[in-house]
Amino acid sequence: MTDKRNERQLPSPELMNVSELAAKLGRSRSWVYRAIDQGLVPAGIRLGHRRTWRASVIETWIEQGCPQTGRNSR
Repeated sequence: MTDKRNERQLPSPELMNVSELAAKLGRSRSWVYRAIDQGLVPAGIRLGHRRTWRASVIETWIEQGCPQTGRNSR
């Protein structure tokens, strides 16, 4: 039987935080936030004060050539 008290909760591999997204894109965290404001990067999901992204959404967005998200796009 597993002792649940000793298990650490790990982040879901399906979600990425801003640091992970920045690393995947080879950019800084501040660049990611600016790009969100400009509609260049998917806005992600707000969880309280944190922003996360579904890894599958980011993979699809990259495969499509990183198109503008439509938010503030021209």
